[in-house]
Amino acid sequence: MVVNRSWAASVNQISLQGIFVFRVKNTRLVNNLSFEKYFWDVVDLRCKVILDVGAGKGATTVRVLEKMSSEEAGGIVVAVDVVRGSLALCKENVAKLPHRAQVELIAADSAYLPLRDESVDLVLSSRAIADMNSPPCRVVKVLAELYRVLGEGGRVVLSDECPITKQTQEDEVPSLMRRLAKAVSHLIGREHAHEVDPKDLEFIMRLVGFKEIELRTFKGESLTPQRIGRFVKNSMDIISHIDDSELRRALAHHVKRVREALEKKGGFLPPRYVLHARK
Repeated sequence: MVVNRSWAASVNQISLQGIFVFRVKNTRLVNNLSFEKYFWDVVDLRCKVILDVGAGKGATTVRVLEKMSSEEAGGIVVAVDVVRGSLALCKENVAKLPHRAQVELIAADSAYLPLRDESVDLVLSSRAIADMNSPPCRVVKVLAELYRVLGEGGRVVLSDECPITKQTQEDEVPSLMRRLAKAVSHLIGREHAHEVDPKDLEFIMRLVGFKEIELRTFKGESLTPQRIGRFVKNSMDIISHIDDSELRRALAHHVKRVREALEKKGGFLPPRYVLHARK
């Protein structure tokens, strides 16, 4: 059995060739799963053309390849991201794996995918919907594109962080982090993420045409000192490029507040949702 599908239009691609190995294996949907299991347990990787949209540095692509290797599945993984620098890191991460699949890295806007109609069997996206929804409402075009490229009966699995709509003490640190990141983005003229309520996302998916939509939310991951440390470092690096010295001091003060709030109260990242749907 060979995957033989003309899925791509004429685009700039980076190919990592591999060997295709196939084995038929039954899959089933299990109830009461953790986030990890709920995201992955319904994903059938056998003989598929798999699209990782908003691939970033390749965390989901790498995980797909690892699962393909462990399950002795095979297919084509198409990783798409608009940021070429992220795709370069994705290529480095993928190259480290002893995978048995073909990977195509494509620099493209998720709202204008250079893929043929109904050329993909499975769409995955993790921690990218909010970034693709910039400017706001752009996620509607993205979902329409995912529907267009997905084959009949194909499945889509989407996941990202929920908006913080009602702040509790537990939400203080992530709320401060988000407000600070968006404030700095405005000051340096850079687009920033716009989180989408998963119920709104579900509604849009129904309008676009998806069916059999299932939604679950899961508690966010713990905000570790290491995660906060990376956030503080990245924030200070960006703030250092702001010309106004008073703004730099004010933003540096807010970065300090985030660190102090974590040390005093701890916290969690916002809840994450997972949406399963079928075309």
